[in-house]
Amino acid sequence: MNRYETLFIINPNLDLSEMEELTEEVKTLIQDGGGSVLLTDYWGKKRLAYAINKHTDGYYIFLIFDSPQDLVSKLNNHFLITELIMRHLVLRFEGDLDKYVANANRREQDLNQEDSAETVNGSDVSVTVDEATSDTDDELES
Repeated sequence: MNRYETLFIINPNLDLSEMEELTEEVKTLIQDGGGSVLLTDYWGKKRLAYAINKHTDGYYIFLIFDSPQDLVSKLNNHFLITELIMRHLVLRFEGDLDKYVANANRREQDLNQEDSAETVNGSDVSVTVDEATSDTDDELES
């Protein structure tokens, strides 16, 4: 299995529960295809560099996952046919997962300290580590 990362942008007209439901669909697709989601990072609602379908904002979701190579094409097809996903990108992950998790958790703590209401500029930001990373790192070394 290879390690991949994906970033996708969801239509900003959805409420938080619909956004999480759409994210769960993607995670279920990965798991049903023989993969495992290692990290889910909700970047929140961000301004787009240019308008997409007359939208200037979107919800950014970042996932790191392990999966067989053939699952990537299925995932890309799912992103293309899902109208609520405005843009997507799937790449092979070549970074250090432990460092990314530490930086994401630190960023989340900093944001939560700045704003005790847990929103930053109207955006919810959260990080979820879906599995123990030490187990997957041990598998890569052997």
